Amino acid sequence: ICWHLFLLRRQKRWFALAVMAGVMRLLLGASDAYLIGMAILLGWMFCYPYPARSVRAKIAHWLLLNFFVFGMSAAQLAPTVEMLSQSARGQGHSFYTLSYWSLSPRRFPESMFPHFSGYTDTLSAADYWGRRIEEDAPFTLILSIYWGAALLFLTAYAGTSRAQIDLFPKKTRRFLLGVLAASMLLAFGKFLPFFALFYDYAPFMRIFRFPIKFLVAGVLPVALLPGCGADILMAGLRRPSRALLAFLWGICAFLLALTVLFAKSKDFSAALQQFFFKFPGDDVSYDGLIISFSHALGIWLMLTLLCHARAHAAGRWQ
Repeated sequence: ICWHLFLLRRQKRWFALAVMAGVMRLLLGASDAYLIGMAILLGWMFCYPYPARSVRAKIAHWLLLNFFVFGMSAAQLAPTVEMLSQSARGQGHSFYTLSYWSLSPRRFPESMFPHFSGYTDTLSAADYWGRRIEEDAPFTLILSIYWGAALLFLTAYAGTSRAQIDLFPKKTRRFLLGVLAASMLLAFGKFLPFFALFYDYAPFMRIFRFPIKFLVAGVLPVALLPGCGADILMAGLRRPSRALLAFLWGICAFLLALTVLFAKSKDFSAALQQFFFKFPGDDVSYDGLIISFSHALGIWLMLTLLCHARAHAAGRWQ
């Protein structure tokens, strides 16, 4: 926000506040999070139509921002770098260590279904059936990647819509959607066939010790784009089309069929859990997944009904 306001209003106080925010982020000790943040700032800077800002001026200000951040953090960074150079970390990580916590593709449905991999707020290990997904990493660094199907739909809709919005131009929305897609893709880490090449040749890649940390980059897009998507659908910019309504009702039918089939067919339930969790399931996972699918169905149905009402008669209550 500080960086955006500095480029928009050209006031030095916003630059100073951006520097302080960068210093606080760098002093957290998570260099990968700092690099992700600065990469997003750089991309945002070129994708947002700031008035009368040349490419050279933008790059110069971005480099100056990093210069001041590192300069103000040097009192902590210099001894830390010296200490690390004499430690095991200074020798670098092996590919196995670096990629240990990667996001398994089997966990991807968890982004749409709540508690798809189990519950992480209890003391019973049986409540987290996702521990079976990876044998060598039974508990992952990020225990939940849930955003919700409705939220991801609004994110994708805003990122792909052609609607003109002054606050979030189309180019900026495309950039944010690309950041989200890249964060999910890179988070797969060792499950990607070409990730070893990144490890060997991409600059700064070895700083990202665990690929699942790339999910941090997806937080900003999922924080901004759904509101933009809701604005397009509900604020009169564009009414839901017949094709969109057909898509929404089609997903409703799919979720209903999935929930009913999982609840009524033991064979289907066992096969689905065997595929995702490498075991046929038990009473705990069976009951938990029924609740998960029902929850997703209910939220999606409410979104569909709201869009359906909007398409036929616009009202402020929507």
